[in-house]
Amino acid sequence: ISGDDLRKLFNYDKFSKKARLVYAMSYGKFCKYIADRNINVIFATVSLFDKVRKWNKLNINNYIEIYIESDIKKLMNKKKKFF
Repeated sequence: ISGDDLRKLFNYDKFSKKARLVYAMSYGKFCKYIADRNINVIFATVSLFDKVRKWNKLNINNYIEIYIESDIKKLMNKKKKFF
């Protein structure tokens, strides 16, 4: 599941810092809901908030976080919508 897909599914169309935090928390809760039913979830998102990652670690069983470091210039060229 990608963050872009969930934004479309739930009609999330705001990009302020506050809105992104609300969305990120709802993504974690959505993944927890699925994982609590013994379904594996792979969710790809850009995580901007430590608060969200900490919540995920504390609340989602078998939570695994993968950090991918990338060149910001390459990201800016690829994902023009963010910059």
